[in-house]
Amino acid sequence: MYASRVMTPRGSTAVTGLELMTALHPPTRASEPDATGKRHSEHNPGSLGKDPVDCAPCEAPDGHPLLKDLPRFHVRGPAEKLFEEAYDWARPMTDAECTLLHLVGIDVNVAFAAGANGLIVGLGAPTHVKAPVFDPKLPGSWLVDLSHVDLSG
Repeated sequence: MYASRVMTPRGSTAVTGLELMTALHPPTRASEPDATGKRHSEHNPGSLGKDPVDCAPCEAPDGHPLLKDLPRFHVRGPAEKLFEEAYDWARPMTDAECTLLHLVGIDVNVAFAAGANGLIVGLGAPTHVKAPVFDPKLPGSWLVDLSHVDLSG
């Protein structure tokens, strides 16, 4: 039963998360029957949808078409790019593990899943807002200046 409900991570955590959200909440559903009794495919409210939406520029990896207007050889700094992955899927494999055909890793405490359980996901295109009041219920990438925080104590 466990294996039938869990999917194999594929690519980054973002890709795996999208795959999981799509599997749990498909982009389309059957409509109510029309006058002839036929059902049609329609958008499933609350799903990620079937049409791609550009990410926020700070979430785009280097080389993404969204960044085409940046100067050539421009190196994005902390104000322009996210520099962390939410979770590392794997530790380096040992020599003994490299000889095996299959390897399974399990988050024993399900910490990552528990943290994502109440996650609010943005379902539309990003909007750039300067100096908003922080709202923990608003999904997105927030640039926060913590330079005033004293880390000496």
